[in-house]
This record gives sequence, structure tokens and C-alpha cells, in this order.
Amino acid sequence: MLFCRASERLSYFLLDIDEDDAAIAAAEAAVDALPEEPPRWERARALGTHARALLSMKDEGPARSRAELALAAARAAGAPWVEADALVTLGQLSERDGLIDEAIGLFTRAHQQARNAAVLGVELRAAFQLARVQLERGDLDAASSTAHQGVRRAEDAGVGLAPYGYDLQYLHYLAHYAAGEWGHAQMLTDGFATRVTSAPESRLSAMALFVDVAMDRQAVADRRTWLEPFFMSDRFTEYIGRGLLAEHALWHGDGETALAEVEATIRAIEAWDGGYTPAVIRPVAVGLGALADRAWQARAAGHAERAAAAVEAARGLVQIGREGAAFPRRPKFVLGVEGRGWLARAEAEWRRAEGDNDPAAWQTVADIFGPGFVYETARSRWRLAAALAEAGRRDEAQQELLLAVEVADRIGARPLRSALADLARRARLADRPAPGAAAGRGVQPGGAAARDPLAGLTGREVEVLRLLAAGMSNKEIGAELFIATKTASVHVSNILAKLGAASRTEAAAIAHAQGLRLPAQRSR
Repeated sequence: MLFCRASERLSYFLLDIDEDDAAIAAAEAAVDALPEEPPRWERARALGTHARALLSMKDEGPARSRAELALAAARAAGAPWVEADALVTLGQLSERDGLIDEAIGLFTRAHQQARNAAVLGVELRAAFQLARVQLERGDLDAASSTAHQGVRRAEDAGVGLAPYGYDLQYLHYLAHYAAGEWGHAQMLTDGFATRVTSAPESRLSAMALFVDVAMDRQAVADRRTWLEPFFMSDRFTEYIGRGLLAEHALWHGDGETALAEVEATIRAIEAWDGGYTPAVIRPVAVGLGALADRAWQARAAGHAERAAAAVEAARGLVQIGREGAAFPRRPKFVLGVEGRGWLARAEAEWRRAEGDNDPAAWQTVADIFGPGFVYETARSRWRLAAALAEAGRRDEAQQELLLAVEVADRIGARPLRSALADLARRARLADRPAPGAAAGRGVQPGGAAARDPLAGLTGREVEVLRLLAAGMSNKEIGAELFIATKTASVHVSNILAKLGAASRTEAAAIAHAQGLRLPAQRSR
């Protein structure tokens, strides 16, 4: 029995450092060390860990078989925490088969079962998988809540930088980034070290570049300095970091550097994933944007050969993106919202490189991201506005540009705002609504938005205001929304500023006057 437990733990920790073959061997030895009868939780756990290790194999049959055996053995041994671990593995296999609802159901069951059994490691693994799928599906509020609860549990146990602890941290952050809640996202990155000394810290610091690049913060240069030594030793850090540094270079008009970073990012993905996977789609789209710019500039200058070379390079890059999206190793895999959105963006940039800047292609990108992915939709509208202007559809271009401007101003997306101002200047469009007109959710004198003081609030801020108006303290708001008291305080400050309210009482009065539905009173 002791050999079984020791070999299973060895396999478990080998998985954490991506030593898959050694982990499989150790788990198999653990399973073989004990007979099937009588049922023991130790053998059930060994079966579960073996199933998890077998997920690295191309043939998924052995992993599924082992996971089902682990499930049955755990039930026979009365070990619900082991059963929960097997459910997570089965959820991952369902996801690979394109059965997303089934996967979410399995992850949810596993999460609740592990929490009830008070087994933190399995609970965090389930929380990570659940939050990840929720995020990929575009259910940002659910992803944020699941991840935040997991982060709190990990930090309370002192394992915030252990596997799944730091993963949940960046998922929580990414949910707020995607939703355009950048004030909250920045607060979270305050805890992501800039001067990194370990792989988990480097991964979190690389993730912080999402907001740093989109806001053009000085922190980009600081993080780059400390991240670069980790690029060769940690492919995940390189993939995230270089991909975002490519975007940073492109925003600053440095297409050559952007393409170099994109090529390095794709190489990192190949080394990490053993080929092209959906992870290549985003850097491919960034590279195609750089090549489309190059082709456009060459055509404008009359350099046909240079334009043709850019188109040929773009042809090779879009093929990489398509192959990654097809995910040959997992043909039933279903791309999430971001994956589909970035693939559509890659295709639109490919057409732009060819000289066909089709508004319909950019409308597809904006439609896929939808209102939930605030920033991605706004920068899709930027390209859509340009395409509409080129097609002579000026009124539509003006509308799309102003919708993008409103978001860029609200969330502080400085590079996007500069690009919108440049487009407005070149296309002779206005980058500010005319007096008396309303654009998107902006507050303009005399417009419909001006009559609604709540129009400038984010969805999260409306929720906070609703609770504030019900008389809750910052601590109570934090507990209700699964956020820190400090975070609730920041939301309240932002709400007061946006409403022009001098106090919480005045903000509550505005909420009541606007008919904001208050939460039902709960017993406390």
C-alpha cells in the first residue's frame, strides 16, 4: 500500500512539471501495486492519476477507460474526492469530443463534490477547468466568479503560486479584461510581480501584458526586461509574452518587430504543443495585420513586388492559422468565442492583405465577439469603420467609429483611441459625437444617453450600485459579489465619479430615481 501511495504521488508531481511519460509509468506502477479487492481509495486514486497522465496520449481511449475505472473504484471505496478527480478527467475528454455542455456539467459536479469533501487539490483543478471553459464560451461573469472563489481558496491555503492557484488568478483577471473592466483587472495585476523569479510569477507577469499593452503602459518595458530570461525555459511564458509584445509593436507601427515576435510565438507553440493548435490563431491574426499594413503601404507607393511578397507571406501565415483552428489531433474540438473571433479576424486581415478590405468580413468579427468582449468588439469596429469608409459608406463608418471611440475612451484603450483618431483624420470623419447627438452609451447633452445617468456604468458597476442603494456596506457588497472589500470600494468610487454624486446617499437617490431594481431583502 505504501508503494502505491508513493508512486501515485510521484506521478502526480511529475505531471506538474510536464514529465508525461515518467508520470504514466509511475501511475501504472501504483495501480499494479494493489489488487482490485478489497476496494481501497489508494488504488482508486492511482487509477485517477493514471487516467489524468494518459490525457497526454493521442489515443484518448485509454484515458477514458482508466477514468471510468477510477470512478467505479472510488464509489466502491467510498472516496468522493477521488470520484471528483475522475469526473474532471472525464469532463476534459467530453470537451475534446465537442460536448461542451456535458463537460461543464462534469466539471461543476466535480467542483462541488471536491469542495464538500474538503480536498483542495481536486477542488482547484475542477475550478480551473470549469472557469476556463466558461471563459472560452463567453460566460464572463460565471468565469470570474468561479475563478475568484478558487483564488480565495488557494490563497487561504497558501498555494496561490502553486499549479491551479496561479492559473485561477490569471483566469479571474482575463475575465475582467475581456469584459472591459480594466480598473478591476489592473488591481489584480498589482499582485502580479514585475521582477519575476519563478515560472509561475513569469506566467502571471506575461498575462498582465494584456492590459498593459492595450493601455500602452510603461509597465510593458519593465515586464519585458524581466520576462525575456524566462522565454527559453518556459514556453507558456514565451507564448503569452511574445504574442502580446507583437501587438505592442504593431500598435506602435513597428511591423518588422511585430512579425519577428509572431514568428517566435508560433515556434514556442510548436515546441509546447507539438504542432499547430488553436493557440496559434491569435498571433497569426496579429502577424496578418502587420502584413496587411505592409501590402497596403506597398500598393499605395506603387511597389508591386513588395506588395506581392507581403501577400505571399500572409498566405503562408493564414494557412498556419487555419491548420491550428482545425486542430488535427482533436478533430471534434469546438473553438470558443475568442477562438472563433480571432480566426474571423485572421481571415479578414488576410483579405485586407490581398487588397479586399471587405466590411462584411469585419462585421463578422464584431458579431462573433459580441457585446461581452468589450475591447475586442471595439477594435473590430475600428477595422469595420475603415472598411466602410473605403467602400464609400460614410454614414455607417461614422457610426461604427463613434461606437469604438466610446469604448476606447471609457476603458482607457489609448493605442486604439489613437488609431481611431488617425482614421477619423484620414477619412474625414468625426471622432467625437456632434453636439446633441448620442453615440453608443456615451453621455451627450440633449441625447437619450444624457437622460440616463446610469448609461456610462459597466455591468459590474450597475450591480454594485444596486447593492449600494439597498444599503449594503462595501464589505457586504464584496461578499455578495465574491470580490474583495477593497475592490468593492474602488467600484463605489468609480460610480460616484461617473454619476457626479458627492456621497453614497446621493448615488442611491439617483439609482432610485432611475428605477434601478433593488435586490430582494435577505435574512442575514
